[in-house]
Amino acid sequence: MAREETEDLLRDLGVKILYERVGEPGSLTGERNHACFRLKQSVGGGTCCAGGSLDYTLPSGAALSHKTDILVSLASGKHVAVELVCLSSVTDHFKARSYDMLHLKQSHGDNLTGIMMYMHQTKRRTRTK
Repeated sequence: MAREETEDLLRDLGVKILYERVGEPGSLTGERNHACFRLKQSVGGGTCCAGGSLDYTLPSGAALSHKTDILVSLASGKHVAVELVCLSSVTDHFKARSYDMLHLKQSHGDNLTGIMMYMHQTKRRTRTK
């Protein structure tokens, strides 16, 4: 399975699990990288979206936008950005997302928690008798 397909499957599974656990029933709209739902008030209210965007400013002053795999935005103004990097034999994807996360954190400070997950597939061992 290709890296991008695996990231999509994991993102979709993550959004589904979050919706089931902390989502306001009946609030799920869209699908795949456009899925979004409201969070229960018991967890602080807000939204959770696949492919949510956050803006950040580079040291040069240039403003950019970063699209996270899963973005939880609490009503308090705090955010949790989840990045998924899977099955990549090159480090470019991880480095690019790390760079964005560094600048997002500098721009948002304590209002942002970033979670980066790198997953790879291991070969299955076969048993011998």
